[in-house]
Order: sequence, then C-alpha cells, then structure tokens
Amino acid sequence: MGKNERRSGSRGASVGFTPAESPLHAALSHHQNGEFAAAEAIYRNILGTKPDHGQALYNLGIIGLQTRRLDLAAEMLTRAVAQDGDNAEWLYHLGLAEQWRSRFHEAAAHYSKALRLEPKYAEAHTNLGNVLKEIGRLREAAQHYEEALRLRPDAAELHTNLANVLAQNGDFDNAATHYRRAVNLQPAFAEAHNGLGIALLAMGQPQDAVECHKLALMLKPNLVEAHVNLGWALLALGRTADAQPAFERALALRPDSLEAHRGLVRTLLAGRHRDDAVEAAMAALTVRETPETKALFVEALLRS
Repeated sequence: MGKNERRSGSRGASVGFTPAESPLHAALSHHQNGEFAAAEAIYRNILGTKPDHGQALYNLGIIGLQTRRLDLAAEMLTRAVAQDGDNAEWLYHLGLAEQWRSRFHEAAAHYSKALRLEPKYAEAHTNLGNVLKEIGRLREAAQHYEEALRLRPDAAELHTNLANVLAQNGDFDNAATHYRRAVNLQPAFAEAHNGLGIALLAMGQPQDAVECHKLALMLKPNLVEAHVNLGWALLALGRTADAQPAFERALALRPDSLEAHRGLVRTLLAGRHRDDAVEAAMAALTVRETPETKALFVEALLRS
C-alpha cells in the first residue's frame, strides 16, 4: 500500500446473500469487476427503497473513493457509519475520504476511533500518522508509524514515513537509521535514498549525501527534491559549478520550487555571479510573489 494506505474491499462482501439481497449481490459483482457505473446504479436503487442500507451506503462510498468523487465518498460513508459506528473498516474509509479532502482533524478523529475498535489496524496507524504529520503533531505521528512498524516491520515505506517525521523533528541520527532500513528492504526506493542524503547532510556528511542523491536520481531521474538536495550537498562541499546545474535541473522540472530558486541564488552568490543571482531572484518573484521570494530578492540585491 502507498503513502495513504487503503483497504479496497469491504468486510462481508463475499459472503452469501438471501434472495432479498440479490440486487446487492449483483452490484458487488459489477463493483468487483471494476464496472463502477453499473454497480453505482444498483446501490442507488437499493438506497431508493431502503435509505439506511448500511452495506449499500458503504460500498457507494468506496466507489466515491475509487473514482475520486470525494464529496460523494464522505457523504455515503458518513451515512454508513451512522448505521454502524462500531465498524472499524467503515470508519477507516471515512477517515480516508476526509484525509483526501484535506480535512485532517476530521480524518484523525475517524482513524482514532477505528483504532480504539481495532488496535492492530496497521493501515489506520499509518494514515493517522500521515494526518498528524500534516497538522504538525510530529511526536504523535512518529508513535503511530512505530506502532504500524511493529505490525509490519518489513514495510519500507513505513520506515521512510517514520524517518521523515524524525528528520523534520531534528532527530537525524534515528532518521538515518530508518532510511537505511528502508533502502535495505527496497534498494530501488529513490525517496528513501534522497531522505538518507538529507539526514547525512544535516549530520555533517555532505560527500555521503551527494552519493545518496545521485543514487536517488539514477533510480528516478525526475525526482525534483533529489536534484535540489544534491545541489545543497554540492554547495556544502564548495562545488558551486556542480551545484548550479542541479538547481537548474530542478527548476526545469518544477519552475515554482522555492527551494530550488533559493539554492540557485545562493550558488550564484557563492560563485560571485551577483548579477545572475539578482536575475535568478527576480525570476523567483515572477513565478510566485511570496514573502520568501521577496526576501530572496532583497538578499540578492544587498549582496550584489
């Protein structure tokens, strides 16, 4: 499962049905075959005669998630949970709908309730960690990633999620440990190599950081963050001529990357290309005028 982990099925979906439930059975058959429009039509017909049919509400909510109609998903899953508030699976998917709508506090509440009902629900721990990270509750996020790892110790993405939070909280030694575990489990995991490079640079090991970022880019050449971080690591080594193309490549891939603009300006200033630095800072202002880009422009002017 990916960063925002998800269970795609519904509990009880494959059990037998009474004749009265045959429309639901037909809908499930369409649903499991990826025939969402046909399944949705039957679920809606069921709800037309029985608006409180929990399974139809839940399954229609799942279709909302699968087709990225998040308002539909949230509405139907909310109605399903109103019918059965002790169903951890239903609460989990309602949390997912709210998370995808960027309603992180609401998502956290649903994931937390799912975990009270099912404490060993690894995906709920993972996604609760994700939303807690989004709202800045890093220590709690780390605790849920750690619990998910106790349940799934060989999940490379979980090690990376935990490492990201640890690094964001300034604990680079432990972050590096988990990034290394991630790349040992999944050697082609570009984001984990990139994260390890960030941690190593923060720990005063810029040459090792450069190697990590280069490996990340071998695996995923268009990973913007790795180009940016390679630039910073090269700049830390005083290799301004090598750092400049790294930042420029990042900007070619993502012109609105403030970190790449900032790195390019700093690199040009370090190389005493002051007019170019002012021009680069002006380009950042043109792309996106923010307090950060204004400050970057002023810094370039003052140092020119």
